Amino acid sequence: MNKVGRAWRASFMSSNLGALVAAVRSGYGVFAQSGLLVSQEIVPVPASAGLPPLPDVDFVMVGATEQLEGATRDLADLVIENIEGLAPPEAASVPAHPLRARCA
Repeated sequence: MNKVGRAWRASFMSSNLGALVAAVRSGYGVFAQSGLLVSQEIVPVPASAGLPPLPDVDFVMVGATEQLEGATRDLADLVIENIEGLAPPEAASVPAHPLRARCA
């Protein structure tokens, strides 16, 4: 916001995602968050609002994937399945997650 000369202030801060979503729903302002949260109440800010585009972010899972089992492995599978389709086409050169091959 500073780079484009747009005034801003933090009107609400929390480490709790539910609290942030509630604040946005209540009209406190806007927040930068995953497109997975888009709903009837949480909508993308239109380009006409004049906000600068958000940068790309990396999502990394770190851990001893060969030792995952039970609910932990199920959660890792669920996360991977839900983010695989979100990568832009130019990211296709990134190797597949090692857990994906092990879970086949």
